[in-house]
Amino acid sequence: MQAYTFHPTPCVFGLRMNKSSLSVLVLLLVSVLLSGCGAEKSAEDHLRSATERLAQGDKEGYVIEIKNALQKDAQNGGARLMLGRFYLESGEWVAAEKELRKAVDLIGDTLDPHLYLSRSLIQQKKYPELIELVTAFDDSALELPAEMRYYRGVALLFEKRVDESRQQFMRTAASGEGGYHELAAAYLALLDRQADNALAQVQSVLAATPDDFEALLLKSRILTIQSDYEPAVAAIDAASALQPRRLDIALDKAQLQILNADYAAAEKGVDELLRVLPKHPAVNMLKARISLHGGDWESARAHSAAVLAVTEAYTEAKLVNGIASFYLEQWEQAYRNFEGIKNELEEDHPALKMLEFTRVKLGAANSTELILKNISGETEFDQDVISGVGAEYVKQGKFSDAVKVFEQESALFSDDESALVKLGILKLNKLNDGSGVADLQAALESNPSSVWARAALAREYLDQKQTALAITTISELLQLAPDQLDSYLLTADIQLRAGHFDAAASTLQQAEQRFPANVDPVLMQATVHLRAGNDGQAQEALQRSLVLDPLNLQANIALYRLYRQQGAVDKADKLIADAKKANDDASPYIYLQATEELKLGRNRAALELLAQIGSGDRLYPRNKRLAGFVYLAHRQLEKALVEYREWLYRSPDDVEAYLAVAKVLDETGKRNEAQEVLKSGIANRVEVRKLSLALIKLLYGNNQTEEAQRQVGAYTQKYGADAAIERLQGQYLIQLGKPREGIAHIRRSFELSPSQNTLMRLVRLEEKYGEREAVVQLLQDWLEKHPDDHSVRVYLESIVVADKGSADVGFVISQYKELIKERPDNFIALNNLAWTLNDQGKSSEALTYAQRAYELRPNTPEIADTYGQILLAVDRFEEALQVLKPAFEAQSENPVIGYHYAQALLRTNARDEAKRVLQRIGDKPFPQRDAALKLLESL
Repeated sequence: MQAYTFHPTPCVFGLRMNKSSLSVLVLLLVSVLLSGCGAEKSAEDHLRSATERLAQGDKEGYVIEIKNALQKDAQNGGARLMLGRFYLESGEWVAAEKELRKAVDLIGDTLDPHLYLSRSLIQQKKYPELIELVTAFDDSALELPAEMRYYRGVALLFEKRVDESRQQFMRTAASGEGGYHELAAAYLALLDRQADNALAQVQSVLAATPDDFEALLLKSRILTIQSDYEPAVAAIDAASALQPRRLDIALDKAQLQILNADYAAAEKGVDELLRVLPKHPAVNMLKARISLHGGDWESARAHSAAVLAVTEAYTEAKLVNGIASFYLEQWEQAYRNFEGIKNELEEDHPALKMLEFTRVKLGAANSTELILKNISGETEFDQDVISGVGAEYVKQGKFSDAVKVFEQESALFSDDESALVKLGILKLNKLNDGSGVADLQAALESNPSSVWARAALAREYLDQKQTALAITTISELLQLAPDQLDSYLLTADIQLRAGHFDAAASTLQQAEQRFPANVDPVLMQATVHLRAGNDGQAQEALQRSLVLDPLNLQANIALYRLYRQQGAVDKADKLIADAKKANDDASPYIYLQATEELKLGRNRAALELLAQIGSGDRLYPRNKRLAGFVYLAHRQLEKALVEYREWLYRSPDDVEAYLAVAKVLDETGKRNEAQEVLKSGIANRVEVRKLSLALIKLLYGNNQTEEAQRQVGAYTQKYGADAAIERLQGQYLIQLGKPREGIAHIRRSFELSPSQNTLMRLVRLEEKYGEREAVVQLLQDWLEKHPDDHSVRVYLESIVVADKGSADVGFVISQYKELIKERPDNFIALNNLAWTLNDQGKSSEALTYAQRAYELRPNTPEIADTYGQILLAVDRFEEALQVLKPAFEAQSENPVIGYHYAQALLRTNARDEAKRVLQRIGDKPFPQRDAALKLLESL
């Protein structure tokens, strides 16, 4: 093939044409035939070759020849028109527009370049440019064809210039040209709200020309207006097949598929569009909408954020981003989005209710009354929001507000007893309001099979020492809801709490038979047998549970501990080694081994194990917590602080982390820093009530009375009357040497939270400060309301016996033993019996009961003191030291515990430390003070 050198030539094709209605392509052929070029290939030759190549189906050669012609003559309007039309038919709308605009400029006010350019613009939905182009051409002397007038009508309609659009459609319909007059008539019918007539017009066009792109597109739009989405999708699918490169049609198709609830097909199409247009706002918005429907909150958030990165003025994008952020618990982001669009939403829009919830989460809530007004409704979503607000108030310690919310939930959703259950439990557990029983009873009247209402009511009866009523209440559950596993588990739990071990085991055996594939009944049987002291049966149950679930962490841990308790160390270690190999995550077993090493006093080994748990592990925060505890127990405060700070850093929502860091800071004298840590937790809304109490306790402990009282006032104003705050005030006044004022606060604490524990706290204080009559009266009043509380009755009888003399001590011991036989887990009875037996010189017998009490309540200093004192009495000095040391550290102001701890130190040759402890407690009044001072002098 001859290679041509391109250079200017006088043979110029494509002179500017005058206005004419003849086709430019015809003129083009004429001009080619009339041209007389030399031997070198001219622009006309290239265009002639292009025509020949196109006739042969060589589209690539066709484009090459046209471009060669343009190399010869860049101002050749005919060549520009040919190239633009080729791009148009190939679906390359942008390239077509570029060439056709040049053709319009070069050729002048002739029809073809304007017509093809209008097609390019309508394909790109460039409605303003299309209107401008057609209007300018209409001002010329040439007659505007129906096609262009139709396009102008469509463009005006989408630009919301309805009246002008109607005029164009009327003129087009009157023209009778081609199918455009029928399409225009269809649009007119649509504007007159006659969708059926519009559809009939379009069907007429499609009957004649089934592949009419504009007709298919209009048919899809009409069907969409009629909410007939499936055939609408089919119509736009057919249109898309005709012009597969029309991305806007693919986008419209995906929107229709969403309306037709065909999310899978829509997502497939949108994902294909995203590969081509990854930043396109409309495509990302569709993906966000699909993701939101599928509950893929992260995807919905990411794609709506991509939209907002292009334009902030997009209400739907903010709405979707807000909803997705809400479910991802990104409260600040959700709040910003909802707040920005709240005035654009309908009055009852769910997002407005989400906004109220985020305000509650962020501590910027309206009044409870206004919140309840804004979140009221009768849908399932409304109930979820109302319930969520109530739960958040509980978390924040705003119990009175939570009661109001749950009361509204109960009123709005009276067919659902769950609100009454929450209300009852909240009143009983947090407000000590006896009306909670009525709420639970009302829940049972609404639904006798309500598992949680019945279980909560039974637990309350147990707490009130109404054991028979508790058992009766829970036993009915198996008859009412025999097909629910929870019925058996909760029934067994109440039976276990009541000390009815055989009944609990029987209930769980029934559950195991009814739900043979579920491991929970078997695991709970193991718990029952362990509590009853039946280690063999417990072991057998744990082994059965591992048959059902070989990787069950709870079963492996329980069996491991049982083996260790039995002295089968090798067997225990093999169990854990096998579990570690079988599990991808071995960290729980490493952590377990570390805790066991600590129990044996092998702290170095424990810390080495903990070091194996990396910072990316889910147990890492607990790892830091345990390591901090080890260092704290050995008074390595700076190391403890490092561990606790890391724990807090990793778990900024864990209230215990704040408390631990503050405790160590306080003990190292950094009291202001300790207060700041607690305040930061309060500012972060981490269990505000608990941290506020800790801050007040710290202020009292540092004698910052004025600031403490200010915090007390703020706390009381926020939460109302509170047993915990009364107790703190009472304890502080007693420390100041104002026992009667302090006891008055402790009494109010008991009245606000009447329980056996608060009763005994008050009783001991009244005993200590010589108010024996008040003690007796308190106990008698309690027994009138709780006649089944045997431990309090025994305590009262022991006081009466003590007043009469020691002749009836045997009677008291027998009563304690009867009580323990009925309630083996009554640690108070176990402790008191152990103390009484030891006082009678029966230390070996006392040891058994003291040990059981200690195992039930190892962190209660008074229990540990009894156990430690008896260990001293039977010459087990090292064990006594291990028990008494943490008890003294937890309650170093208690001189009795201090005296026993000092004795243990002396017995283990720690004379200097014993001397320091005795010096510390020597100035405090307590029964053994003289003996303690005498011991100190001997050192």
